[in-house]
Amino acid sequence: MVEQNKTNTEFSKAFKYSSYESDDEIDKSVVTNCETELEFIVKPQSLRTVPGPYDISQTIDEEPYQPNLKNFPKTTYGTGRTKRTRSFQFCWYEQFKWIEYSQSENAVYCFPCRFFSLKQKNDTENMFISTGYTNWKNAMSSRGFLRHDNSDEHKNCTISWIEFKKNKLNKTSVLSQLNNHHASIVTENKKYMEAIIISLRMLAIQGIAFRGHIENESSINQGNFLELMKVISLFDNVVKKKMNGPKNARYLHHSIQKELIHIMASMIINKISSELEKSMYFAIMIDETKDITKTEQLSVVVRYYYNNEIKERFLGFTLLKNLDANALFNHIQVKLNKCKIDINKCVAQTYDGANVMRGSINGVQALFKNKVPHAFYIHCHNHRLNLVLVDVAKNVDEVNFFFNFLQDLYNFISGSSIHSKFIELQKQIFKIPKPIELKRLCLTRWSSQIHTCRAVKATLEVILLLLYKISNEKSIRSSEAIGLLKNIDFKFIYLLLFFNDLLSQINLLTKYLQDKNADMAKAIILMNSLKEHFCEIRNDLNYHSKLYGETKLIANKLNIKHPSAHNREKNRVKKLPKHLQKYIVEGNSLESSVLSSETDFRNNLYLIIIDKINAELNKRFSNNEDLLMGISVLDPSNSNFLDKKLIHPFALSYMCDIDTLDSELNIIRKSLKQFEAKYHSIKTIFQFHKFLLDYQLAFFELYKLCTIAITIPVSSAACERTFSCMKRIKSYLRNYAP
Repeated sequence: MVEQNKTNTEFSKAFKYSSYESDDEIDKSVVTNCETELEFIVKPQSLRTVPGPYDISQTIDEEPYQPNLKNFPKTTYGTGRTKRTRSFQFCWYEQFKWIEYSQSENAVYCFPCRFFSLKQKNDTENMFISTGYTNWKNAMSSRGFLRHDNSDEHKNCTISWIEFKKNKLNKTSVLSQLNNHHASIVTENKKYMEAIIISLRMLAIQGIAFRGHIENESSINQGNFLELMKVISLFDNVVKKKMNGPKNARYLHHSIQKELIHIMASMIINKISSELEKSMYFAIMIDETKDITKTEQLSVVVRYYYNNEIKERFLGFTLLKNLDANALFNHIQVKLNKCKIDINKCVAQTYDGANVMRGSINGVQALFKNKVPHAFYIHCHNHRLNLVLVDVAKNVDEVNFFFNFLQDLYNFISGSSIHSKFIELQKQIFKIPKPIELKRLCLTRWSSQIHTCRAVKATLEVILLLLYKISNEKSIRSSEAIGLLKNIDFKFIYLLLFFNDLLSQINLLTKYLQDKNADMAKAIILMNSLKEHFCEIRNDLNYHSKLYGETKLIANKLNIKHPSAHNREKNRVKKLPKHLQKYIVEGNSLESSVLSSETDFRNNLYLIIIDKINAELNKRFSNNEDLLMGISVLDPSNSNFLDKKLIHPFALSYMCDIDTLDSELNIIRKSLKQFEAKYHSIKTIFQFHKFLLDYQLAFFELYKLCTIAITIPVSSAACERTFSCMKRIKSYLRNYAP
């Protein structure tokens, strides 16, 4: 085990500073980075010092150095009439293959004798080994090359040289065999480690537990990781060999599994950090939730523009012990520092509307803004939109009763015995293979209201039939069914149709805001369009007449009575006696007005709901209005595209040079027209940003503002998605994550 831990530590060094090109290549990158620790570096053979000058062969793997010079240096022999000049001849290479010529020494050396001679050399032999032969006058005589070529020592060295080349060619030398054996071990180790890493990565991506309850060799089930490795070994002899090899070289211990997972995580964080370093700006999204142990976990997500794409990257969960603003902000700083992210590049911070987060004096956003003045707080638009519906439900009694009744229906029908009857009735009436399920109402889930309304509307006939059958039975649920059946009246159908339409409009915006490619400019345009739509239908008599007429048709089909002036007194709720009214603290909701006509429904229900929604939309979407309007005018689809007055507040917030910006705005329109005439039209803010990227030297201030605009997130939906992942990772069987 000691050896295994030592090997594990050495192995981990290979991963410490590794990086990868994409998330899909992480397994290849990990295996590649293992090579440093798993493979010996075999240096070239014969690095021993050999005699001779530096400009001829230095290793046994080389060939004799035989340069072809145009004119070899000449040496003078004799005096007077016997004076002659001689030099080395190129043709000698052909006759004596062992010759090496040194230009620096102007001398000849013997290649095989320099490397293979092991005996004590005499003076003559030393000429061809260390000092060099230079007597060109007698080179071809019996005292020159021929004498050395015919010597026994030279012949033995030549034979050794020839044998060496044969062994090298056939790879039969001892060194070659050692090298080949080592290479095969390295290849097997790499293949085995690749199997381990890919298995771990697959289990991690799928959110599957690694270990088993008992992992010894006698266990029937050793856990997912070991069992998966066993399956791989059935088809891979290398993996099978390694798994059955020495225990200190199997790399299957849980400590190595954890280390490899942490290495992969650090590689991903390093990749994110590298991308952020190359990006101009980033925005941060924060949200917190409780895990299965009821412990608060802080989710940190960053959003940035890199490589022509918006990226939202999860940095991890942080365990929270204190929930005050200072503690939360400290956790955020520590997380960013740990990930090597420069906090000063932050241009926006997006949270929900909790007081500890949005507080303008002591909240997290205030502390963050004190640290980074240009990191403006953006209240999550999804949370804002959901709060509009929550406030309408709380402040309008009929709406509150309506949604509570939808939840009561769900609770009643979701019971096991009643639910089976509900499914059977759908199959009998609708003749559909997949019945519709009622949805649980949850005020914190952004789309739950519309899904609940749609499910009830689609199955209203079945619900009525089911409640009628149960109410006629002699069971403990019959009285509850009678109460529910009584509340499915004309007003309920009216509100069901009304909210089905209203929530469908809101849901279009909600779904867009949850997309990671959603930009603030488009979100503002869609929000303004939603406000205008609600203002229009408020005063549209035809819209209400159509809604009321559709309600009457469904009521007639389901045999539900219409409200009328004739039964107005009959339907009036009985008032409390005067001596009891003094005990009522809140408003008397029991004495709500009785709706008996289309006008009553419009004046006392329809307009109240619409006005309350409009008021809440205007109140909750009025923060940072100047900033948001400046962002919206950078979208080409906006009617105020590149309006100077609207863009100036946005530019001043991020310390842009206004004079330079005005100059850019003066010529940008003409440049856009020429570009669109030559290439293609620009319709989105991302296309506009791509245009500015190509021309950023001319429009740098606009490019800067446009980059900030697409970086600012519209919601913290990315954090919500991490909560879903955490539920898969931290289950009741696996709930410890330090």
